[in-house]
Amino acid sequence: IASFLKAQKCPLYLHGIAFEDKEKMRLEKDRFNKIVPENKEQGIRMHYLRNSTETLNYIADLHYNFDSTVYELQDPYLINNLIEFPVSMMEVYMMQYNDTDFEKIKDLTKQRIEAGFKLGLKYFTIIFHDHHFSESFPLHKEWYVWLIGYLKDLHSEFVDFENACYEIRTANSVKKELQ
Repeated sequence: IASFLKAQKCPLYLHGIAFEDKEKMRLEKDRFNKIVPENKEQGIRMHYLRNSTETLNYIADLHYNFDSTVYELQDPYLINNLIEFPVSMMEVYMMQYNDTDFEKIKDLTKQRIEAGFKLGLKYFTIIFHDHHFSESFPLHKEWYVWLIGYLKDLHSEFVDFENACYEIRTANSVKKELQ
């Protein structure tokens, strides 16, 4: 699968499991880098968004460029040289497998997006698990298709992590020069 995705020029980042043990985290990164050695931006997200008081420090110490593990409405922030992109929304938090009321799900989603607007967020990170984009999960798929259209109607800009990292690092560099 990795070779197919690389051929499609899809960015690949680690979906980490270890979150409390720095050495296990290092081993995960080393294994991943053997499979995908050419990644310019080294990024990670912990499975189930698990983290401890030290997880983000460990990720920064392991020289990742960015992480997206914390679930909160907040703009990206720096931890040493690591950019933390808080997860603003994830489909598994917007709906359960037994949900059937699509209007309720849309309202909940709109409320979350509106809360981000009220906070003035420059970035709103959305996680959608690709296996949910199938006929096996019709509500999830419908939600995602609707969400992209809704965000386009709001004139939202879409950016990948590599470009967002560049924007943030450039902005921080300008801020430092102005100080």
